[in-house]
Formats: sequence, C-alpha cells, structure tokens
Amino acid sequence: MPAVVTARIVKQFSREDCDNGVYRVEVSKSVTTHHHNIAQSLYRRYAENLNVVDPSLLGLAKNLYEGGSSVKRILQFLKTRSDKIIVSEDVHNIVQTFKLEEGRVPLKLE
Repeated sequence: MPAVVTARIVKQFSREDCDNGVYRVEVSKSVTTHHHNIAQSLYRRYAENLNVVDPSLLGLAKNLYEGGSSVKRILQFLKTRSDKIIVSEDVHNIVQTFKLEEGRVPLKLE
C-alpha cells in the first residue's frame, strides 16, 4: 500500500561521519493508509493482492496437484475460491513450490 512519508536529509550526525560525507534520512511523519479514494479494480491489482496466501487454499491446491490435476484445473479451482486475481503464471509458481518441497526440482546455483 502506498505511503506518504515526511523526511529530511541530515548531513552530519557525528564528526567522523561529517568527514566521510555520510548522510542519514530522518523520518518525522508517515501515513500508511490511502489519503485518497482508489478504484476497487486498481486496488485488486496491487502486488500484495495478487498472490494466493491463504494456507487452506494452498493446501487444497496441493491436494489437487498431488492427485494429478493440471495447472488449468488448479487455476479454475483457485479462481472460484479466492477473491484474488489469479493467472496461470501464479499457478505455475505454486506448482513449482510444491515440486521444490518434494525435491523434484534441483535448485539452480549461479
């Protein structure tokens, strides 16, 4: 959720920091709620509203996955049970997590 923050930049707060050109930001006020009206369709597209985080839904999705359901079928199920906007890529990521938990997908080391 967007925030409104009032802050100031302070250059010196100790003699050593002043010599090194160190700055700090002091936050004097912050408002973490919306200060204006926002359309429901826009709010639902915020990143924090896109992911399935309900543990019971994820558990049911895992049961479907373990039962052999396709990504498309899991997507249809989650769309009927969740108020979040869920796309196919989300379900692919969820299934990938299930595979990692099972040890079926090797981690990539770079």
